Amino acid sequence: MTAKGPNHPNRPSSSTIVRGRLGRIVRGYLGACFIAAWGLPLGLIMGDVAAGHRIAGRLTDFGVVVGGFFVILLVAAAPFATAVIVVTETTRIRAAWVFMAAGAGIGVIIEAIALTLSRSPATVASPVVIGLIGITGALAGAAYWALAVRGTRPPVTETNDGG
Repeated sequence: MTAKGPNHPNRPSSSTIVRGRLGRIVRGYLGACFIAAWGLPLGLIMGDVAAGHRIAGRLTDFGVVVGGFFVILLVAAAPFATAVIVVTETTRIRAAWVFMAAGAGIGVIIEAIALTLSRSPATVASPVVIGLIGITGALAGAAYWALAVRGTRPPVTETNDGG
C-alpha cells in the first residue's frame, strides 16, 4: 500500500481545502477577532462621548489600537477558540447562541488573564468593562457563526446519511 502523494487523484487540492471546511473556520476566526478588536475601543469611546468628554485626540490613535487588539486577540483567543471549534465541529453543533455564549466566555477569560498578568493593583475590571467585553465576545461569536457555520450542513457520515 502506497502513501497518497501530493498529486494523488483522490487527494483534495490546497484550493479545495481553503474553500472548504478549513477555509470557513479560518475566515470565521479572523472575522471574530476583527469584530472583537473593534468592540472595546469603540465602547470606551462611546462611553466618553456619553460622559461629555472630548475624544478628538483618541480618534487619531483608534486604528492603531484596533490593529493592536486584533493581533493580541489572534494569539490570546486561539487556544480557547480552537477548543470550541473542535467541539462544535465534531459534535455538529450549529446553534448561534452556542457560539455567542462561547465568545462572551472567551472574552471574559482573556480579560481575567490580562488583569492577572498585569500585576497592577490599580487595574480592576469594572462591571461595565466586563459587560462590554461579554457583549463584544458575543458579537464576535455571532460573527464566527455567520462566517463559518450559518448555511453549512454537517458533513455526511455513516450515522447521519439520511438513510
